[in-house]
This record gives sequence, C-alpha cells and structure tokens, in this order.
Amino acid sequence: MASKPTGPQTSCPVCKASLPINPQYPNYLCWSCHDKATDAHGRRLTFQTSSTGGFEAHFKDDGCLAGEVTKSHAVYVGALKVWADEGRMGGTVLTPYRERIQPHSTYPICHTSVQINPRYPNYLCWGCCDRAVDAQGRQLEFYNASMSGGFEARFKHDGSPAPEVTESHTVYVGFLKVWADEARFGRIVLTPYREKKS
Repeated sequence: MASKPTGPQTSCPVCKASLPINPQYPNYLCWSCHDKATDAHGRRLTFQTSSTGGFEAHFKDDGCLAGEVTKSHAVYVGALKVWADEGRMGGTVLTPYRERIQPHSTYPICHTSVQINPRYPNYLCWGCCDRAVDAQGRQLEFYNASMSGGFEARFKHDGSPAPEVTESHTVYVGFLKVWADEARFGRIVLTPYREKKS
C-alpha cells in the first residue's frame, strides 16, 4: 500500500498530480509532464546541462541539439506553453511561461533573450562560451577542478592544461574580454571582465 505524501503539497499545473511545495519554483511541472515536453512542431525533447553549465535542449528521437529551444527556453506540454531552464541546484525545471512577468535580459554578445539571473546578470550563453579563446586565439574548455569545485581551463584541441588562463581567469569571446570562473554551485560561468579596483 502506497504511503500518503507528507508535508505541504501543491499540484502540477498540467495534470494536477500532487507535488511537494518548492518555494523556488511554486508552479513547477511533475516529471511525468516534464517527459511530454515538445517544441512548437511537436518533436519530443530532453534536457541537459551543457559542458559550460548552461541549459540545453535535445530532440528525443535522434539526440540532436534543439537550437531554437535552447535559445528561447519555450516548450509545450499539451496546450500549455512552458519555460524550460536549468534548476538552481542542477537538472531542468519546467514552469508555466509568463512573458509579461518574467524578468528578461539579453546575453551580452549574441543578444539572445534570457531569463535574468540575479547572481550573474551578464552571463554568457553556452554558445558564446564555446567560442572562448586565450590571448593567442587558442580555443578553450572549462571544468571544475574537482568534485568540490574550483576552476580549470584546458585547450580544446588536445585537452591539455591552460595554466595561464586557469590562473588569470581571462579569456576572450570575439572582441570582448571575459572573466571565466567557477559558479556558486559548481560548473563554470563566463561574464564580461571587470578590472578589480586597486
């Protein structure tokens, strides 16, 4: 016999299944509805965190990147338009889409619309992060140094360490000088470089 849920409950906005209250995401969709998400053309989607720590959508049938969904974060569950994004503690969270009340900004390089992150208001999207290079123009990848965090840069072509970048945290995306560092809860975040005040 299944046990009854304990603690305060809310319900999924689509199927009305009972869910534990999450103060961070008061209207989040249940996992069953999450699994039914499609793009505007009805193709089923899966979600993951990119190598640079951002939100990524992929088509479920072939695993290919769903570029438009990754940029817009707009998906559909039945007739409901849904906002899909990386959860605060990892994973993906789906919530009803409300264009008028959701605070939006744009990425500083590609100017794609993005939900504001109060901690990193000018962070770069995963696509722009993927273009990061050192001062000599060599392409870079970024990692947490260990399970407990930290920042490490490596050269993309062979995976070898990039110690100067790891130490300075300074990279370039196009003509923009960028600060690369560990995000608060792990993974990596890139933001426009601000010289430290002496």
